[in-house]
Amino acid sequence: MMCRCWLDGTTRTPPPHAEHVGFDDDGRLCLTLPEEEHQDAHDAFYAWMEDCCPHQGMWLASEWISNWAGLRAFQAALGRIGWQRFPTLQAELPAANGGRMPAEASARALGELARFAELVASVRSAFLVDSGTGDELYDFIPQYEGIFVLSGSEQINLGFDANGFFVRSRGAPPCELFRALRVEQILLEPERTEAHEGGRVLLRDLDTGRELESMVAVPGRCIPWPDGRMQDDRGRVRSAYPRSFHVAQRALRIADFEQILGSLRRVFEASVATGNPVCWS
Repeated sequence: MMCRCWLDGTTRTPPPHAEHVGFDDDGRLCLTLPEEEHQDAHDAFYAWMEDCCPHQGMWLASEWISNWAGLRAFQAALGRIGWQRFPTLQAELPAANGGRMPAEASARALGELARFAELVASVRSAFLVDSGTGDELYDFIPQYEGIFVLSGSEQINLGFDANGFFVRSRGAPPCELFRALRVEQILLEPERTEAHEGGRVLLRDLDTGRELESMVAVPGRCIPWPDGRMQDDRGRVRSAYPRSFHVAQRALRIADFEQILGSLRRVFEASVATGNPVCWS
């Protein structure tokens, strides 16, 4: 969210090309000159924005809200409580990068966040749990139909719902190849799996003994590579692979949304205090 220093006339110096200063579609300060034809002017203007006031880049507040999966999980919880209780959040939370939310909507949204905190425990959801550690690996996101791994190379999707973990083909229509509430995962070629080279994996239903062999494993938490880095030279992350996992259900907790609620609250409060819109990016 941008500060008000330009609007309030408190910048340290006037901007270059002040007669061409305006706002873009997302409410950000900009030059109205065509960038391709006036690149030097734009470069000078953006350099001025970096230190023209106490707010670097003229940003009063900048918050990482969530990744898309986290936002969709939050929206799913709102919907299950009932969108009629959260009309502003339904209308204003972004469906894609870009766009803005006016300060009047931010004021209403603050009340809706407080209402969500009061009601979230009324919702139950499914989680995929590492049976060995008890860690919740994935939460069920209805918008994704519970799918958390899409494999184009093997033409299968991995996911889960309240009735268990599943493997589905990606054909039309999709065919369910495997389903189980409790699963043992055996890496038949662990070196290839850990190197992202498609090692063979055996999935076994711990209740029925049914098995499925595939080339796609269920990854768990991210762990460091042997040299301590979280990404290798090719940008790949390393995962732990649970030996067994199961589907469990529980009531949602405010702690499940602590990060996204805190970030939204801070940007909405800054929007109300300044009268400036929230800019989604």
